[in-house]
Amino acid sequence: MFDRFTLAVAARCTVLLTVVSVIFGGALAFGQPPTSRPAGEPASRPAQFSHDELVKMIAKEPLAVEEYHSKAGKPLTEEQLADIEKANKLVESALQSRAKGDYAAAADASGKALATYKQILTGSNYRLVFAQVLSDTMAQIKSATPTDQKRLAEADKLEADATAAHEKGDYEAAAKEAQQALRIRESLLNKEHPDIGRTLRILGNAQIELGRLSEASDSLDRALKIMEVVYGPEHPQTALVLDRIGWLRISQRKTDDAVQALARGVRIMRTAEGEVPELAETLDNLGTALVNKGDQDRALKSKLRAYIIREKILGPDARDTGVSLSNLAWFYAQTGLGSPADILSLRKRAKTIFEKTLGLEHPWTSTESINLAHEYAAAGEYEEARKLCEQLVAKDQEHPDKLSDRVVDRLINLGGVYLAMGRVDDGMRTLDKAYELGKALYAKGDEQLALNQMDGLANLYWSWRLFEPAEKVSETVDTWSKKGDPKPDETMLGRLVRLGSIYRELGRLEDAKRVLNQAVTVADSFKGDDVVKGINPLLSLSLVYEKLGQLEDAERVAEQALRITESKQLKLARTSRAQAYTIMTMGRIQVKRNRTDIGQFSLEDARKIFERDENRRGDPTGLIIVLQELAACYLAQGDKAQAVELDRQALSQCRELAEKGKNVNMKAMLANAIKQLLTTLPDDSADAKKESGALKEELKQLLEDLRTNHALSAENEKWLKELGD
Repeated sequence: MFDRFTLAVAARCTVLLTVVSVIFGGALAFGQPPTSRPAGEPASRPAQFSHDELVKMIAKEPLAVEEYHSKAGKPLTEEQLADIEKANKLVESALQSRAKGDYAAAADASGKALATYKQILTGSNYRLVFAQVLSDTMAQIKSATPTDQKRLAEADKLEADATAAHEKGDYEAAAKEAQQALRIRESLLNKEHPDIGRTLRILGNAQIELGRLSEASDSLDRALKIMEVVYGPEHPQTALVLDRIGWLRISQRKTDDAVQALARGVRIMRTAEGEVPELAETLDNLGTALVNKGDQDRALKSKLRAYIIREKILGPDARDTGVSLSNLAWFYAQTGLGSPADILSLRKRAKTIFEKTLGLEHPWTSTESINLAHEYAAAGEYEEARKLCEQLVAKDQEHPDKLSDRVVDRLINLGGVYLAMGRVDDGMRTLDKAYELGKALYAKGDEQLALNQMDGLANLYWSWRLFEPAEKVSETVDTWSKKGDPKPDETMLGRLVRLGSIYRELGRLEDAKRVLNQAVTVADSFKGDDVVKGINPLLSLSLVYEKLGQLEDAERVAEQALRITESKQLKLARTSRAQAYTIMTMGRIQVKRNRTDIGQFSLEDARKIFERDENRRGDPTGLIIVLQELAACYLAQGDKAQAVELDRQALSQCRELAEKGKNVNMKAMLANAIKQLLTTLPDDSADAKKESGALKEELKQLLEDLRTNHALSAENEKWLKELGD
């Protein structure tokens, strides 16, 4: 599938379930201008090879082709291969005759093909099995009453129309027509009929695109059961359903399930058919799932192989080759393994291919324009990003009656570009329009699509420290998402943590405590390796208890998080960031409870992990935070000189980080470091007073800049008043 990673989506990845946001209050650590880097995984590792070099390495292995074997297990003779080719063409003819409603001709052609396959191939060969099912189906329809034949022909046409609508990007029409075809078939055929399985796959595919993931899961699970019964568990028709299930699981963030389904699909297709375009689709999707799993090497090989298959078989300018180019750009940006020049080049090539093969109005074309705009923004070329986004929004405004989730999405992306450019007021006005259209989309009945867009909007606001609009949109999302009987999952958990964190930044601590307790309850329902997802809500809740002065509760909750990190079942590395943040939280609480020796031990332990982490990732964020916590510990022990030294180190690293990304989040982080140093500086010398004065002026300027950008937290506002606002 097409890895659609837009500016708004990037903001989603920036915020959800990031442990650093717990410590520093939301977007301080990761609220860079929208980028395609995943949260907490900065793309600091330089690309060792160019895209072209990587392609050449993977392309050395020739494409695997379908291998035929006779019943005796021997390779086929030239005469037998010629007969198989004739049978293959008969199957194609049978399918064409069926599409025209000529069931007699379809039955005749499929029967002849089946007879040839049976003479030459083993009974388990996928072509023979397919011909058998097709022949049986055509014989069944041929013998049906004229009335039933007419209705089944109508179902065939509806299914074809659904497929065509999906190709055009009209997923609503695709779902509607597939549903109508399904109703007809279910009224005339048995529950395990292959036609029903195929229609369910088409329906489930459209439901994924419409964001109706629960419905898609029901459709595709049914389809898989039918295909496994009819064709067998090792047939390409079964693999086609596994591909859709894998893509669905990616959308549901069920990474392990996605990898399992897609890897099985790849094995089936490669064994049966060799390296064909259908295999490339599943390989590409497997690469996406492997990225989410953190297996970059396998993901790269999978996506590159998919690209090579498509380019060699379909051609360099084919639509699906464009899909691979787009998805490789996504991969390189996600992992940091590709250069900005390569990423931009791939995006431009993909956009050109989509424009030629799909047209300017197709959703993939507009999405790739957004993706290209996103890469321009990530490279700091905001003017180019703005032009692309404004062009798309202008097109939407020409048709105000055509409201869709993509219209809302394009406004969100344009608003994100304005924010990255420092045009905060323009960004907020644009995003407010997106919010109003999102509500209209919800009222129109597209509830899940509207919810998805508002989720992205809330995350974008949150990542830019726009706490009040983030609160408004997050509360809307919370209300909508509670409709019906939603099951506790990672999405629900992320929404609750976000809302609780927003309340915390706005000073609404009791509300934050209430919502984050709900998040912890959701996380408690997770099993297996998923229990690690409970760390972030626990640390978020612990921080709120700290701010409320309820240190006993803060320690109790932090201990729960620590137990998760130390679970033998999870086997988290002693050097993991999750464990480092948890240990640091415990150390901070111990210091506040006057157990400074124990607190110092914990904080030094976390410091060692963060120092190793910085060397590996090039991200000093965690180290900056733990230096400040250690400074507070030494100050509590009466060692003011050591506290000042550590706070100076933290401030120095903050300045270096801020120079790389001068935005509201870096300003907030820098303001925090200055404020802490001011609390530790001695005030009994002229030099200290002079330094304090300069720091206060700098802090005031930073806070005023944050206020101008509507990015002040409740605590920031308090600091500004103390400085004589």
